[in-house]
Amino acid sequence: MYTTRVTSAEGDSPESTGIFYRIEIVRDIKHFKIMDDIKIPSVGRIVHYFPVNDVTCSANNATVVPAIIVQNWGGLVSNISVFPANPDSTNVFRLSVQHKSQVPKDTEGNPLGRYWDWPEIK
Repeated sequence: MYTTRVTSAEGDSPESTGIFYRIEIVRDIKHFKIMDDIKIPSVGRIVHYFPVNDVTCSANNATVVPAIIVQNWGGLVSNISVFPANPDSTNVFRLSVQHKSQVPKDTEGNPLGRYWDWPEIK
């Protein structure tokens, strides 16, 4: 959802005879505000993985486990290497994991699937 506003370099209306025009693309704040506040992950960054409906990674009732970004698909979708709290498994790869802001949610706002998020600073 973008709105385009065209004005001349001098601030006149687009119908003026000016040669140079400035085109501003104004984002619809309702849809894009969340994305503006989130850092895009890069390879090697540590993130938190929330294993919603992921039995392998939620061993010992873990609700959050550490993970490392191994590939970013652009934006907030990444492949990650998860280090579960499961003594019987080594690190586990999860492909195309979405950021918390992009995961579908139920009517109460709870995520319906696995996701990653940046660690909180407390």
